[in-house]
Amino acid sequence: MIDLINVTKTFKNKSVFNKATLSLAGNQIVSVIGPNGSGKTTFFNILANYDDTTSGKIVVANQKRPENETVSFFADSNTLVEDLTGWNHLQLFKNQGKVKELISYFGAESFIKKKVKKYSLGMKQILIIIMTIVEERPVLIFDEVLNGLDPLNRQKAIHYFKQLKTDKLILFSSHLLYDVLEISDEIVFIKNQKFDSHQNNGLVDMNSLYQQYVEEAIQNVSSDEI
Repeated sequence: MIDLINVTKTFKNKSVFNKATLSLAGNQIVSVIGPNGSGKTTFFNILANYDDTTSGKIVVANQKRPENETVSFFADSNTLVEDLTGWNHLQLFKNQGKVKELISYFGAESFIKKKVKKYSLGMKQILIIIMTIVEERPVLIFDEVLNGLDPLNRQKAIHYFKQLKTDKLILFSSHLLYDVLEISDEIVFIKNQKFDSHQNNGLVDMNSLYQQYVEEAIQNVSSDEI
């Protein structure tokens, strides 16, 4: 579904990825773990064709460059227009039957016709989740979308993501380990400008691996400050 081969990405004099390689199969949920500044959002933007690589090859759903109809990704609430309602945003999508189904599923009827500037974080997250899903593309990216959700909608979102993976690749991110362990078939760590991938199948102690990753990240930050 997704193949990155020797991908390098630099911003001015800073290297984000250096000849990084990664292969992800479809029909699964893959969590991408990385501290702020590690390149996680850059990776998502590249897949969604919002950014380009410096060098290397990317194939998404058998296309050499991800096209707009391949990946669905709304980075955060900054993609929303504050003076429009949630309903205004959702009217832009073709599948209005799916829109209404998702509004009902997430119990969004009470706020969907209010202006976004009056939304709580959880309301904005629900709108972003719905917008991402209704595009019905083979690759869906949810970047920290569970933040701010009440417990009920958090469980609803996780349940729906697990249903979606039957015919899609779901890329997911969270800073909370219990979210990652609950939802992931595969976990990808971004470290040293490359990808380190592990199956979440019980054969690897993901808690220990995660703690080791966090400790290494802290050491790297400390080293940069010296």
